[in-house]
Amino acid sequence: MYLGIDIGGTTIKGAIMDDYYSLSHQNSIPTNPNSAHTEILENIIEFIANYTHNYDIQSVGIGIPGVVNAEGTVLIAPNLKDFKNIPVKKILDEWFSLPLILDNDANVAAYAELYNGAGKNLNNFLYVTLGTGVGGAIIYNGQIFKGNSGGAGEIGHTFLGFSEFDSREINDFRKITLESHTGRLAIIDLYRKLNSDKSIATDIDVIDIFKLAKNHDISAIKCFEIIGTYLGSGLASAMNLLDIPNVIIGGGVSMTSEILFPNIEKILSRRLLPSLSANYKLLNAKYNKNTGIYGAAMLGKSIL
Repeated sequence: MYLGIDIGGTTIKGAIMDDYYSLSHQNSIPTNPNSAHTEILENIIEFIANYTHNYDIQSVGIGIPGVVNAEGTVLIAPNLKDFKNIPVKKILDEWFSLPLILDNDANVAAYAELYNGAGKNLNNFLYVTLGTGVGGAIIYNGQIFKGNSGGAGEIGHTFLGFSEFDSREINDFRKITLESHTGRLAIIDLYRKLNSDKSIATDIDVIDIFKLAKNHDISAIKCFEIIGTYLGSGLASAMNLLDIPNVIIGGGVSMTSEILFPNIEKILSRRLLPSLSANYKLLNAKYNKNTGIYGAAMLGKSIL
């Protein structure tokens, strides 16, 4: 049995995966992203211990939202305020003797697709997760390409250009990026700006906008056209740069692919290099529920 753990900004989730890729014994505990790293690490240690004391765990895989280097040190985790240069794997290895591996959450999700998902038969692909933020990973020659410090694939931080340039934002790496334009809150905000109806529900979400677009709501249709343009531009840039023709898209926003994908493909068909445009693939991820848990467990299994 292989333990997979998904560490988020507000929750630690985990489950046991068997050799048939089935999950069991799922559990979760809340965390405070503003807590000291020592407190969050204590929660992680206790979480793992509860499993290892009760089940025959062969390995532990962990995904965390941050840049993780080859030694398992978290260099930065924007949604976990106190995680900077924290040697997480080294600390956990002092507590547990079983094989343990740690990686960025998008890399972990990409590994699920590589190991048993939409990328199983692809040697090279980009994995993009669309949700609250926009994350990414690069699979090259069947391996996760991590770059110099472990941060490769962060397509959400692609700079979109100067059309909306504000000198006050130049020092913030999260401004004027693909993520700032296509994350969940950005999509909702765009729909509100496009819609003159002031009675829009305060709790409207992306899936609601998707349903409105399917029902021919003009503002919702326009919203997805614009989001598709942003995403298509970002993907085309990455695909051209890396010479990778395959993209797998996961995350909650990918549930809108029926409308979103055609808008992305309009841009890809015009902006990709001719060497890529004839045979590119834009695919839905297989795993969109418990993705981080699956990927972490599979990554843990791979080191045995």
